[in-house]
This record gives sequence, structure tokens and C-alpha cells, in this order.
Amino acid sequence: MTIIELKAKLETIGVPIAYRVFKENVKLPFIVFYQDDTDITASDGGIKYKQDCDYVVELYTDDKAIELERKLENLLCYDLTKNETYIEEDKMYMIKYEFSEVKKWQEME
Repeated sequence: MTIIELKAKLETIGVPIAYRVFKENVKLPFIVFYQDDTDITASDGGIKYKQDCDYVVELYTDDKAIELERKLENLLCYDLTKNETYIEEDKMYMIKYEFSEVKKWQEME
């Protein structure tokens, strides 16, 4: 999956989304997503072999949004790491999903 494909999937949830940050204030709930890390592995001959991409999706809500979380988890369909934080000063929850995707180089061309 590319970052463009991830964005298209997230748009189906029906809440505002942005890559990394919003440039303006938005009302809760909203989603922020980004590509966190990419490792490109080459063979002994220097030929690109595979790419590991780490993605992060953060869901921000004012209340515990179990149904929205479930939608997001079903949409992502990966082995996810999920972490919930309550941000006291902003009075909101942040549910952070992290997942990785490994692609053989031929799949990316």
C-alpha cells in the first residue's frame, strides 16, 4: 500500500483526515496519518530487493469511540499495534495504530 492508497482508505471513514498535521483547527473526531519509517534492503549486488514501510494512524476523539475504532481497525486489516492515550490538556483521546508493510521491489514498480 502506498501513502496515497492509505489516504484513500481513510477517507472512507467519514471524518476529517490530514497527513501529519492539520493546517487549520478541526472539530473532533479526526484522523492524522503518516509514514513513520522506511527501510530499503538491497541484495549483495546492490540491487534493491525489498522495502519495509512503517505507517502510523492516529484517531482523536472527545469520547471513547468504540464503533469508530472498530471501523478503522477493520479498514486497516493489518497486524496492528494499538495504544490509547488521554490528552488531559486538550480533553481528548488519541488512539494510535502502527503497522508495517513489506514489499518486494518488483511489486512497487
